[in-house]
Amino acid sequence: MIDDWNALDYNGNYFEMFAVDSDGKTAGAVSLYKQGNEMEVGPLIFQEHRGKGYGLEAVRLVLEKAKNYGCKTAVAHIRKDNIPSLGLHKNLALLSERNM
Repeated sequence: MIDDWNALDYNGNYFEMFAVDSDGKTAGAVSLYKQGNEMEVGPLIFQEHRGKGYGLEAVRLVLEKAKNYGCKTAVAHIRKDNIPSLGLHKNLALLSERNM
């Protein structure tokens, strides 16, 4: 199982996480989780680094990586009260509004 995890593939699923760097300090992280033909994107930018474009750049980079893995659909599960994430995804033209 550890070898499969380290190969970034376990039972057909894939997970990888990337640090978001700002002048040598961690500004956040963004994760990719593939299940089937969908890739879930999970950005997290720390409060003091928000509004500087790090989330936008990080999500663009990981979406390109997902595309290179053959994914055609990206999803993000965002709480309706998570205004920063909603704004980020709207700026990327990735937001489909649905109340849950």
